[in-house]
Amino acid sequence: MASIPVSKIWGIGTRYAGFLQKHGVNSAYDLKNCNEKWIRKHLGVVGERTVFELRGISCYPVDDNPQKKNTICFSRSYGKVVEKYDEIEQATINFAVNAAEKMRRQKSVATAITVFVMTNRFAKGPRYVNGITINMPAATNHTPEIIHHTVVALKKLYRKGYKYKKSGIIIKDLQPESQLQCALWDEKDRERLQKITSIVDATNAKMGKGKLKYAIQGSKRSWKLRQDKLSPRYTTNWDELLDINL
Repeated sequence: MASIPVSKIWGIGTRYAGFLQKHGVNSAYDLKNCNEKWIRKHLGVVGERTVFELRGISCYPVDDNPQKKNTICFSRSYGKVVEKYDEIEQATINFAVNAAEKMRRQKSVATAITVFVMTNRFAKGPRYVNGITINMPAATNHTPEIIHHTVVALKKLYRKGYKYKKSGIIIKDLQPESQLQCALWDEKDRERLQKITSIVDATNAKMGKGKLKYAIQGSKRSWKLRQDKLSPRYTTNWDELLDINL
């Protein structure tokens, strides 16, 4: 602990680290041996809990059964302003696919989705923000159904002549997959659809995200968010492994 700077401890920001160093607390070991009442006075209850954690006293128990989300939102700003409907549709469909995958991972189904689009509120020129909520005929986590309703919403939302900066989808009213209540007039073979979706998810999990995708997702993503300052992934991505010349 003596070799770990106090600034590297979770919960100790730059300001608190500077304050502690002024009072001779330079390492995790020093913080561990601080008077907890003094810490609470100057760093609050979070700081006091940090001291107890360093002493081996658990203040943040591990939740083995985290509560499932009631809504899932997937939205991104575009890398450039977008005016064409096709680009907005492609971007939003990709968001919808990711949201549907996330929903299946927590074994939930949804009965409604909200799709929204917006221009840059800080830019000059005409502004437009709008969203539509669609109640689906039956609760589902099947990606093609989510895509279909997303397209229906987008065609109603799109207005020509605006420069769009962002869009997204919110999957709402989630309920457990095991408690799925089918609609009276639902004629879809839910068991077959679930098997197909499971195969797609399993293939992408094994071969890499996006190896299997729907044609409407497209291949050229001119709208994609710029990631010029993205941190290198030397240890988690094969394409970014370091090349060492001896």
